Amino acid sequence: MAIRAQRGDHRRISGRDTERVGALSVTLFDSNILIDALNGTPEAHELIAASPDPAISILTWMEVLVGAKNQDVESATRTFLNDFTILQLTGPIAEASVQVRRSTRLKLVDATILATARVSGRELLTRNTKDFDASWPGVTIPYAHSR
Repeated sequence: MAIRAQRGDHRRISGRDTERVGALSVTLFDSNILIDALNGTPEAHELIAASPDPAISILTWMEVLVGAKNQDVESATRTFLNDFTILQLTGPIAEASVQVRRSTRLKLVDATILATARVSGRELLTRNTKDFDASWPGVTIPYAHSR
């Protein structure tokens, strides 16, 4: 994973970009959005910058750090992740995860991330259209990945 984002880079966007993205509700970011931001994807930076209180699940924190392939990348990734509120796994989230897993057949990690968003009253922003459906309550697919 190439780290192109520097600490706070996702916070510096123009007024025009803020208007295009719009004011976001309280959000929980999935791993793929953070990885996009670390790789310099403008849409990911704009989403994070527009969020008044960007948060991630502790599982997302772990998933993103696993991708850091050397000490320099890990250090930069940890610095980047410090800008997010990290939501820990709690009893209510665990209970909700079981229900989400049973009703959606998501993998347990994805079910727990969605349950974290729901229990904390946040909108889940993900690019994972394979596992998440944008018609589900509390799930937003904010952009398509382009390479």
